[in-house]
Amino acid sequence: MKTDYFQIHTKLNCDVEEIMNVIASTHNYLNALLRDLLKKYTITCQQYMVLKIIFKQHPNPISVGVINSKMTCKKSNTSRIIDKLEQKEYVYRVVCPFDNRQIDIFLTIRGIQILEEITLFVQNEMQKKTHCLKQN
Repeated sequence: MKTDYFQIHTKLNCDVEEIMNVIASTHNYLNALLRDLLKKYTITCQQYMVLKIIFKQHPNPISVGVINSKMTCKKSNTSRIIDKLEQKEYVYRVVCPFDNRQIDIFLTIRGIQILEEITLFVQNEMQKKTHCLKQN
């Protein structure tokens, strides 16, 4: 009886490892692909993700803390990313009228336009390059 359990347990562990390897390699492939696609726009993956997070709130403001909590990479320096996006005139900051300690972030018209352009480009290119990942 122990042998059967051991064989099943070993088989399940191997399957889990294989699945984890496939997920990790797929993640790495898609991340590298996205990074390459975004080079055309001189924007990083993290900057792109921040723009997408802000856009989901648009036209309402979003705080740096909320953006940070929605980032997939929790080690990201959200304030510095927003600084870069502000330099590119994609976002702007306003002191929250209800809480002077909070800074609200808004997309600019230019930010909306570039995000729409990048998103369309990324979707089209990802579709072309990931067709091999689709199951029949």
